Amino acid sequence: MKYFASAATLAAAIALAISTGAAAAPEAASATDQIARPDVPKMSRAEIRAFNAKLPPNHRYYITCRQASVTGSLAKVTRVCLTREDRERIARSAQDDTNATIDRSRASSGCDPYCQ
Repeated sequence: MKYFASAATLAAAIALAISTGAAAAPEAASATDQIARPDVPKMSRAEIRAFNAKLPPNHRYYITCRQASVTGSLAKVTRVCLTREDRERIARSAQDDTNATIDRSRASSGCDPYCQ
């Protein structure tokens, strides 16, 4: 499972290099690397649109918004806006937690600590 994330990252980097061209990639990277990390929770929808207009969709600070349903409500939803970097960090953390849980369950012999 650990190889899946590496393969996906490598595939995304190859797709980016192919779509932008080898010569254009360093120039585009240097122009967008100068952008400061946004404070997403304080930004309005218009500010997010204006910020994203300056960035390519695969940039680490590109902001995406998704709707999340509120637990206990049938109709209420909240809008969650995060940068691509934050979404990848959250996904990586969830994957690490899942892998750790699976590893612990495989390592346990089914015996309590008292049966040694």
